[in-house]
Amino acid sequence: MPNPIRFFCTLLSAILLTTAPALPRENAGRILVIGDSLTVGGFGETLQELLITRYGSENVFVYGSCGSAPQHWLSVEPPHVTRCGYRERTPQRTIVLEYKNGQRPPPVQTPKIDRLLWMHKPQVVIVQLGTNWFDDLLGRNSDEEKKKMAQALDRLAASLRGKQVIWILPPDTTKFSHAVQNEVRQLIAKAGRTWRFDWIDSVQLTHYVNGRTGSDGVHYNSEAGADWARGVMKQLQKKIRTDGGPRVFFTDEKG
Repeated sequence: MPNPIRFFCTLLSAILLTTAPALPRENAGRILVIGDSLTVGGFGETLQELLITRYGSENVFVYGSCGSAPQHWLSVEPPHVTRCGYRERTPQRTIVLEYKNGQRPPPVQTPKIDRLLWMHKPQVVIVQLGTNWFDDLLGRNSDEEKKKMAQALDRLAASLRGKQVIWILPPDTTKFSHAVQNEVRQLIAKAGRTWRFDWIDSVQLTHYVNGRTGSDGVHYNSEAGADWARGVMKQLQKKIRTDGGPRVFFTDEKG
């Protein structure tokens, strides 16, 4: 015969679980994410899902274009066609194009930021770009390249005035020297101080280990990319401005 006290406690717990109100989502308005191949891959996939869970499917818009750099998203620049991967996520559709069985994905034109702002009218813009600038600093004309990069940052930041902008700086790599990586991070941080946008230092959240984190010294595998995304999300939820409602901070399984 069942214990009546235990039965009552079980029944009460079930009632409380089914009637307890769900934790409210935070209202940050619409959130637009733009990025490169790292957003196309595992990092972008996990960050996308975390943002949807926290801020609502109807408020999250994600675009990742493999091989893209900040200048490629500017309307004043020629179209940039990616031939190595593309991600697009809106409340209406999700498109993910990547290599499959050694087959190259179909080419896609990188969207321009002005059009994305017009279509989605975001309050928050998260930028994950800069890794594809590392190669540009390896040549003899690195000083000229840095000037072009600074100009592109100014133009992109100017187009985002009136939005809350948070830039996810490039993560750790082994393919490029620390000096080259720091040059790009410092350029973005300098623009952030000038244009008053925030940034997240991904080097504090990542450590590339060849053969374990990834295979090419730049791109992170699904597991490592997801770990990086969870670390980024912890910082994003503290930086993204909301309507002042209850705050429930994201924590991963590791605490």
